Amino acid sequence: MVVPLNTGDYKGGGTEFHGRTTVEPLPSGHALFFPSFTHMHRGLPVEEDGDRYLLVFWLTNKQRVLNLCESIL
Repeated sequence: MVVPLNTGDYKGGGTEFHGRTTVEPLPSGHALFFPSFTHMHRGLPVEEDGDRYLLVFWLTNKQRVLNLCESIL
């Protein structure tokens, strides 16, 4: 989960998913939920002066993690 804390204080930013889909920065306090185990992603750079602040939170399910590890090995 990614929650922007200061949208509008910078230009650029956003989230890109595996080079295909780009999500523009959401309004401050909104959340972007996605399964990071299966959706490769990256934060896009700030293009002009300013800093981008995010609250990032990982939710896990122990059994799902174990199943994922077993499928890789």
